Amino acid sequence: MKTISALLFVLISSAYAGNNLGFYNGTPVQSGPSPEQLAVRSANQQKMNQLNADEQLRIQIQNFVPKDPWRIIDGTTNYAKGGDWVQFVGQVVQVHPKGVRVKGGYGSPLLLENSSEFILVNFPYPAADGEEFALNDHWSAMFSGTISFSITTNIAETLRALDYGKPCDTPAWVVAAIKAKNDQKKQDMAISTFTFRKQKADKGDAEYQFLTGECFRTGYGVGMDLNQAREWYRKAAAQDHAKAKAALEKLALEK
Repeated sequence: MKTISALLFVLISSAYAGNNLGFYNGTPVQSGPSPEQLAVRSANQQKMNQLNADEQLRIQIQNFVPKDPWRIIDGTTNYAKGGDWVQFVGQVVQVHPKGVRVKGGYGSPLLLENSSEFILVNFPYPAADGEEFALNDHWSAMFSGTISFSITTNIAETLRALDYGKPCDTPAWVVAAIKAKNDQKKQDMAISTFTFRKQKADKGDAEYQFLTGECFRTGYGVGMDLNQAREWYRKAAAQDHAKAKAALEKLALEK
């Protein structure tokens, strides 16, 4: 009888398991999350997914680099992003003497809040009816008022104008600024490295005493000082550091 009762218990438990039911004092009870709890979990997960998607979009917009990043408009060199610059997409519907008519959209990078026809002026590339300006190509142009032109003898049309500008090389001052920024990063890293090495060296670590000597010898992260380099090599050599001994011998030969 005990065997039969145990078997019946297993069978009944298995039947209720698919319904998130368990037993308490022999009575079936809900053991898993309720439908309401599952709904809350699902809603919270959707919110988290949306936050992640929004953050990814924000990063993509921040890292957006337009095609032909630098342009000249009215004699002024511009970076083709921000301000009155917009990304545009669409299909060429007409190559007109006043510009390229495009049916599509334009607006903030990757968002493109406006959907309408517009005319692209000063476009430097060949264009043909039906040609596509794709989202991933990162086309951009600057707002430039509107342009009116005749469709027929008695009908005129006004379209939003986007000025593409004349592509140009990155300005020298930008190149210099980027170089200065990168040089500063390298210098900051060198100073940080020297500081870390010297902290370790001050505690008697032979390897870092040698490396501190190297910093003083080469001027990495600190002013070049051969006397200081020699002193740190001596401290490391006193602990039988082979490279420090070799460095001392080399410095002696360079006198």
